Amino acid sequence: MYMKILFIFTLSFYLILVSSGLKAHGFVGQRFFPATVTMDDPIAGNDFNFIFFRIEALNDDGNKVWTSNPQFAYDKILIKNLQGTITGSYLHIQNPERMPAQNGFDDLAVSLLYQMITIPDYESVLSIGLDTNIVGTGNTGVDADSFTTYSPSIIVGQGLGFLPESLNLFRSFAFYTFGSPNYTTRDHRAVSVDYDFVVMYSLPYMQNFVKSLNTPFIMNHFMPIVEFPMNTCLVSACAHLTTGTINPGFISVWKYGQVSVESSIPINKNSGTQVGFAIQVFLYIDDIFSPNSSINRSIFS
Repeated sequence: MYMKILFIFTLSFYLILVSSGLKAHGFVGQRFFPATVTMDDPIAGNDFNFIFFRIEALNDDGNKVWTSNPQFAYDKILIKNLQGTITGSYLHIQNPERMPAQNGFDDLAVSLLYQMITIPDYESVLSIGLDTNIVGTGNTGVDADSFTTYSPSIIVGQGLGFLPESLNLFRSFAFYTFGSPNYTTRDHRAVSVDYDFVVMYSLPYMQNFVKSLNTPFIMNHFMPIVEFPMNTCLVSACAHLTTGTINPGFISVWKYGQVSVESSIPINKNSGTQVGFAIQVFLYIDDIFSPNSSINRSIFS
């Protein structure tokens, strides 16, 4: 039932976006940097993000479980180039060895992102961030943490539009790289490290800045994408164990938001044995409301 509701919601939202026209959010020079399923974009802004994950993975007991995980996040500019985010996450965990299914909210998460370096001529951006959970806001029935995790991060976005015309085919490519060690108050050290590499090909960039493709109108808003989110354990019990997925999919970008769909393919047995998926609906609050509106005004002017 919930899958039907999710499909109707996503399709309805997408049809609204199609009527909104071209995108206008998140540019560095001529390059548009979108948010992705596994990471926020490196551009500080006012946004609303909804993601639904359906994945198989190992729980803390080493058992395979299917998890349905809707997430909501709100990004808000605090001061120029500094973004604050609050994220809520609901978990529905189907464990064959523990019936009935477990349901509940995970801990709320709060984060900061600072857009530190922006080089428009080279389509380059570097941002740093810090993410942490609010202990006690989640349900222990879904294994919400009883300790705090601090995760400093660095995100680099790079477009290839600066390449010469002889390499026109490659100028539409852009990349993200992301790294984030996870420090816990329980262990008083880094227990794991998250890292991600994202490659995307922007058909809007090709159409507008490189060469007209004479493709159907709707294709001019598509960006094929592949993400490689990984995690490596650093504690003795699972030292150097790496889990992760390969996530091919696409992003459809419009003026007021974007819709993303990705599959989630485990890289090894510890990451799962079944292919999952994710759907993202991302709203550009900056573009929906007037720049002078209260919702777009920075909290600390």
